[in-house]
Amino acid sequence: MFRGLHKVFRDVNTENDGKSWDAVRVAGSYLLLPGIPIFLWGVVYNTLHTGHFDFSGFAWGMGGIGAVILQLAGGINLKTRTDGMPSAPPQYPQPPTGESP
Repeated sequence: MFRGLHKVFRDVNTENDGKSWDAVRVAGSYLLLPGIPIFLWGVVYNTLHTGHFDFSGFAWGMGGIGAVILQLAGGINLKTRTDGMPSAPPQYPQPPTGESP
């Protein structure tokens, strides 16, 4: 299980080559990972101390977290599309030039 989580974490936080780490992706992951449990702890704490669950506040909070996740995913998607992949030159059939190889 931990190997699978490690692979997912590595795929999300590295460039297209899978080896070089991207600072924006790593920073976003480290800011987001503790944010969700802290938010949920705050919801439970507030519910226990006030005696009622604030549906509107929970919806706004989850919407904010969802917006951040979508922004990170959009940024990663854009970076992935514009990140140059090292590849071999295309192998197109060459037209005859009249020269011998």
